[in-house]
Amino acid sequence: MLIFLILPQVIDSLLDITKTPRKPQYKMAAELPLILRSCLFDKADFMCSSDASRSLTLHLNDEYHHYMLQAEIFHEALSCLPFPESNSLEKLQKKRNHIPLLSRQTEPSYEERIAKVKTKLTDNLSIAS
Repeated sequence: MLIFLILPQVIDSLLDITKTPRKPQYKMAAELPLILRSCLFDKADFMCSSDASRSLTLHLNDEYHHYMLQAEIFHEALSCLPFPESNSLEKLQKKRNHIPLLSRQTEPSYEERIAKVKTKLTDNLSIAS
């Protein structure tokens, strides 16, 4: 897994619409490994009935067994594959170059999107008349 750290200055630049009027293109991170483990709420008292707790426990156990079965299937499939040569792995890693966020292609700005919609509406109205 490749992890790239983003400097705080980059975030500041992205939030400043005069510096960066267009959003850089990026893929959203997978949500699966994200876990909210604990958080604090002032003056909040969360309660869970015994039925809800039992139901949640059963559900989580079912999910756990499902994912463990999937993991074993993938582990077995991987064990059947020949181990790739180290050279081919190096070539693959070299191809996956990181492009800094501010250097990536960008989405159209809000103004550009509005102009495009207006143009389409004008074109459709002229065709209809």
